[in-house]
Amino acid sequence: MPEPTRETIEERVRRLIPEKRYLGDGAYVQSAGWGTTIDLTAENGIDVLHRIQLEPEVWRALQRYMTDLDAGLDALRKEEQEASKKENPDA
Repeated sequence: MPEPTRETIEERVRRLIPEKRYLGDGAYVQSAGWGTTIDLTAENGIDVLHRIQLEPEVWRALQRYMTDLDAGLDALRKEEQEASKKENPDA
């Protein structure tokens, strides 16, 4: 009976992190290498038109930006709801 082979770290990374994921509007994301960089590509279905490699510190900065953007949008929605209640107290 053959000995079971142990999964290498690289094989585990490949299994856990999808090769490439479609984001929409021709944009794709995938992890490069050991998950140390994130590759964003713009594609037309045949060719890669543009590629951006995000290193960990840039990826974290983008995540902070998105968190701030979400918080700002939530605050604006809350202000709109409060203003609408003041204008239409019976609604």
